Amino acid sequence: MIRLGTRADFAALAAVERSAALSFAGTPMAFVIGHGTTPDDALCAGVAEKSLWVSDLAGEPAGFLLAAAEGEWLHILELSVAQAAQRRGIGRALVERAAEHARARGLRSLSLTTDRFIEWNAPAYARMGFAELAAGEQPDWLAGILLREATHGLDPARRVAMARGV
Repeated sequence: MIRLGTRADFAALAAVERSAALSFAGTPMAFVIGHGTTPDDALCAGVAEKSLWVSDLAGEPAGFLLAAAEGEWLHILELSVAQAAQRRGIGRALVERAAEHARARGLRSLSLTTDRFIEWNAPAYARMGFAELAAGEQPDWLAGILLREATHGLDPARRVAMARGV
């Protein structure tokens, strides 16, 4: 079941995000393990904007997606699925819920930034209809996100901005 997130979910969502990060062990992104989770103020904004969705399994959060509107875009800020719940279509279902929300708001596209090479990152998003946006195709705000990621230690050669229609 996918539902809107609430403040009461924040601790459980942090646990989901920490669990999801463990999937990066043995990859160039392994440094995200123990790196921290989405700040409460960002989650609060998602609650207020109704752009924080939670997927529950057995009554507990198993995944979540946080997004924010930018012009005609809905940008996915975070998508995490707990390790024990991965490979069940939860991430795809959360992306589709975000697309429904974007359509209902009259937005045109979903966007995100991710690792170009890790199988469950850019290749998985490509299977969901996302395509890479070259530097000249990125709105300024999206190019700015990639620049900020680089200042936080993410390798620009591995990062990619992607988008799809809603």
